[in-house]
Amino acid sequence: MADSRHLAKLRSGVRVWNAWRTGLGAILPDLKGADLSGMDLSGATLSGADLSGAELVGATLRRAELQAATLIGADLSGADFSEADLRNATLSRADLSGADLSKTNLADAHLNDANLIGATLKKADLRRASLNRADLSGADLSGANLAEADLRDCELSYCTLVMANLAKASLSGARLDYANLLGWKVQGIVCTHIVRGDRREIVPFRPHEFENKYLQNCQLFEIILEVDFSELAYFVGMFIAKSINKKRGSVVVQLKTLDAISENHTKFVFVSFDIKFVSRTKDLFNTVLRGEINRLLAGMERPSLLFPREVMMYMPNGLDEEETIAALKSSVPDADAVRGERIVTQYSTYLKKLQQAIETIVFSVLTAS
Repeated sequence: MADSRHLAKLRSGVRVWNAWRTGLGAILPDLKGADLSGMDLSGATLSGADLSGAELVGATLRRAELQAATLIGADLSGADFSEADLRNATLSRADLSGADLSKTNLADAHLNDANLIGATLKKADLRRASLNRADLSGADLSGANLAEADLRDCELSYCTLVMANLAKASLSGARLDYANLLGWKVQGIVCTHIVRGDRREIVPFRPHEFENKYLQNCQLFEIILEVDFSELAYFVGMFIAKSINKKRGSVVVQLKTLDAISENHTKFVFVSFDIKFVSRTKDLFNTVLRGEINRLLAGMERPSLLFPREVMMYMPNGLDEEETIAALKSSVPDADAVRGERIVTQYSTYLKKLQQAIETIVFSVLTAS
């Protein structure tokens, strides 16, 4: 049973709770078995709290602090933990089905026997996390960092591991049926066997055999466009990759790097996991696609930005359109909020038009090929 005083404070709202928690000292919140379903606990300081058996169905805990919290057997289905800090948290046997854990810090967390069916863990930090026997069927782990994680006996069927980092992870006994493994990193992975099919057929591997089998061949290709090295160049590259993948119906291309060639020229380096696709389209991309996009950029009036270089700092971490808009908004001084809001709105509209135009060009080029 939860401590009634602690529960009452939390239900008074996050601001009241965080202020009270500051003066709590070494006492750790006791919220065992509490029903917090549907509550908005965004930004709540819950580090070290005992939430074992708690009900948080559909709750919102965006950017909440839950370091070393205990959530054993808690029902967290459909909850929003995006960008929350769950380092060293214990979530064994917790139900996280359908939960949003995008960009959540789960480094060194304990998720043994957890239910993560259909959960979203895009770009989540799961370094050294323990996920023994966890069920990740249909989960999205795109870009997640699972380096040195313990994934033994995990259920990974139908999950998405595109560009995920599993370097030095333990994967013995896992099931990977129909998983999307494009571009995943498996250097140094430890896997003595995997299981396959409903009958759980054991497929053994000798030392390093799994790594050699699943280490994918990829090919780089580049395009030089007439655009300055800026946030605009980043989005042009992202929109090209997204359009190719949309046309192909699967992830075959990712934007790897941008390099400034001159004041008004940027080199875009892409990585593809379909070597035949690259060999067939590379010349078209460097002639027809390059020419069409250069003409598009020259003809579209670009809105001015507040701090384009500051925004550019985020680009290597994969900032998307929505996140860039948020970054711009946060950089607007309070005294200039009206002007800032107008500029942000113009930029958002510009990005949407740019994406649509690039998609049309890419679709046309690929259809012609």
